Amino acid sequence: LQYDHKIPFSWGGPSPPENIELVCPAHQSLRAIEVLGEEKMPELIQYDATPEKIAEEAYRILSDPSRGESMKNDLKKVSAILGSTHAAERAAKEIFELL
Repeated sequence: LQYDHKIPFSWGGPSPPENIELVCPAHQSLRAIEVLGEEKMPELIQYDATPEKIAEEAYRILSDPSRGESMKNDLKKVSAILGSTHAAERAAKEIFELL
């Protein structure tokens, strides 16, 4: 689990406890989909993360350079929108101040 802002910090979201939540990696991926407006990244979580499925996705990305480049650009957009810079440090600081 990870601490995250309900309203992204980069969108002016405050850091009090009411705006902090624990989310799993799957929900972090869902946020990326919400921000981009569509599913752009393959999600291979738990039982979907089989060697065969991972190999298939890797082949799709590696055999189509434009797809890989598009994914990189989309991830940059998500990082810029969600303000991922030092997110863990900010969350830890907020939690420490509550103690």
